[in-house]
Amino acid sequence: MNRAYMGSQPRALKNASIHRLETDDRLLGRRRVLEMVADEMVQLTAEFQPAQADVQPGWLVFTGTRVTGPKARPGQSAGDDPLVTLAWPVIWPDDLEILLNLPPGQAGRPQQTPWLKKRWQRLIEHGLKQPDGPVALTTADLGLMLSRTPSQISRLL
Repeated sequence: MNRAYMGSQPRALKNASIHRLETDDRLLGRRRVLEMVADEMVQLTAEFQPAQADVQPGWLVFTGTRVTGPKARPGQSAGDDPLVTLAWPVIWPDDLEILLNLPPGQAGRPQQTPWLKKRWQRLIEHGLKQPDGPVALTTADLGLMLSRTPSQISRLL
């Protein structure tokens, strides 16, 4: 190994995490325990950052919930199930074409609803077709992605 670059290797997320745990957070412990915690932090960071190749123009990086069992009950936290961060296809090139051709104002409203339905359907299907298992979004998640309220999304659904 070329020793000229040895000083660059420690300047990585794992080592920065260990340093922060030791100094800023004053977490005392064996170096091995701190390394294990830092490894977990690095792995978690990687899980919450999709590969750059997966993020295309018009796509949104957003965290959904892995579908692992029965339907969520009211009041259940979305963080109770495994979280999965994906790049979601919010806007495709044909969406821009539709927007450019929509009549302005109230005249464009009747054409806007089918377009919104097509977009949320694309988002839901994208989550359901994940190779490691389906990923779900709440109506609030879809509302955030599509700039609509959860009640508007419920009506569309």
